[in-house]
Amino acid sequence: MSKLRGLSYMTKGGMAGLGRALHKRGQPSEALHYLQSAIQKDPSNPLAKFEKASVLFSQECFAEAKKELEALLRLAPPAAGSPRSRLEADDCRRVCLGARFVRDSLPC
Repeated sequence: MSKLRGLSYMTKGGMAGLGRALHKRGQPSEALHYLQSAIQKDPSNPLAKFEKASVLFSQECFAEAKKELEALLRLAPPAAGSPRSRLEADDCRRVCLGARFVRDSLPC
């Protein structure tokens, strides 16, 4: 994995995609590294923010996942009336509401 860390020329979209792939392979810490790099290169990258929230949620870092999803909703609010947008917004809200019931003492 150290070879991949040297790819500083990688585009923000490539970093987000690599982060997603690493998460699917069960490598969440490496995934977070690339997702955070993508966000640093472009703070308005919705894919990187969503994927970061997904990784954090899978690691039971609910408060941090909620923070990312709330930032994502502020960044790209759903288009009015779109069924897909309503579904995505409902998913984000569900995760955010679930995070309220998690103790702050989780190891994240």
